[in-house]
Amino acid sequence: GTELLYAGRPGEGSRVASEQMALLQSIGDPNLTVGLAFGAFANWFNSGEFGEILRWSQVVIDLAGGDRAM
Repeated sequence: GTELLYAGRPGEGSRVASEQMALLQSIGDPNLTVGLAFGAFANWFNSGEFGEILRWSQVVIDLAGGDRAM
């Protein structure tokens, strides 16, 4: 996804970011989801998909469960 962001292809980057987050969530490892969410957020920000950022931000907050180091 990040390479699409830098290549100026925000639509495709946003789609890949959504797929990435769905796959991470299906794996069920909170550390992976929290740790790799930033790339998706950057893609969504670049394409103006703030609803996705808000939705997944809450998921990340919930998964972190107050652990600031996560």
